[in-house]
Amino acid sequence: MQLYIAEVLDNNDLEMKGRVQIYCAPIHHNIKLKNNLLLPWAQSASAFTSMIPEIGSFWWVFFEKEEHYKNPFYMAPVNFSGLHGHNKTIGSMTAVYPNVKYLRLPNDVAIALSADTATPEISIHHPKAEIYIDMLGNAKINFTNNTNKIDVTSTGIKITDMNNNTIEMSAAGTKINGTAFEVLP
Repeated sequence: MQLYIAEVLDNNDLEMKGRVQIYCAPIHHNIKLKNNLLLPWAQSASAFTSMIPEIGSFWWVFFEKEEHYKNPFYMAPVNFSGLHGHNKTIGSMTAVYPNVKYLRLPNDVAIALSADTATPEISIHHPKAEIYIDMLGNAKINFTNNTNKIDVTSTGIKITDMNNNTIEMSAAGTKINGTAFEVLP
């Protein structure tokens, strides 16, 4: 099996099978102007994900029937920068390389999972917030544009606002700590 670099020209698969239309220069160089009608649609080599490549991105592809360049499959994005996504920390994860498995999108949305049995963690990162589940199963929601946060543990829930006012709920009761508050019926 030989791998080729292909550019994604279209990802709007009318059959909704996750296919993308590709242009592979070494193979399709005779097709003028990247004529979309003549170029093949590649399907994902992975049966377990739905990661449809973006138009204009470059992906590693191979052909099932290589001698005729038929039935192309895409495998992984090509990294021209030399930097790998592991060079950037994702959220509050304490697990480290190579045990962090992740999916990071160009808009900086990411999901990170720890494969380390000692630190089973999950982080869902958004440019303005993070949901983090630590190795004990405690969940935290943190907002990057302020200090508001919500902590959910096995003993209760704590909500903190940007002025450090808190509401803590546990089996022992509810505590409210703040500069001013109103109790509504």
